[in-house]
Amino acid sequence: MPYIGPFLVTPDEIDNPLVLDVDVYIGERLHWKGSTSEYAAHPAKLMEEVLKVLTALPGTIIGMGTVPNCCAIETEQWLFPSDRIQITFYKLDTLTQLVHDHVKITEPSRCEKRSDLP
Repeated sequence: MPYIGPFLVTPDEIDNPLVLDVDVYIGERLHWKGSTSEYAAHPAKLMEEVLKVLTALPGTIIGMGTVPNCCAIETEQWLFPSDRIQITFYKLDTLTQLVHDHVKITEPSRCEKRSDLP
């Protein structure tokens, strides 16, 4: 079961969360290096938009999305079954996501089948 934790970072532990170094690894390969200063939208603006459509309860976690030039649509570097993605935010921690070996398809894709996958 996925989890966040086991601890939280309080605002006094980080001077400015919008200038943290970020590394993205796929497996052992460094895929992207940058900073939270490169967000496409300021977090306050994102929250303003989110709060127009839902009520954020205590403990709600909202991801900021893909970092610039790190998405396969931009790079043509696709994820494969069993890949491990690790995003390290310095002074915070590392978020890890595994790509499942077997994915159950629940609806047809709008995209063509990739020739490099079984």
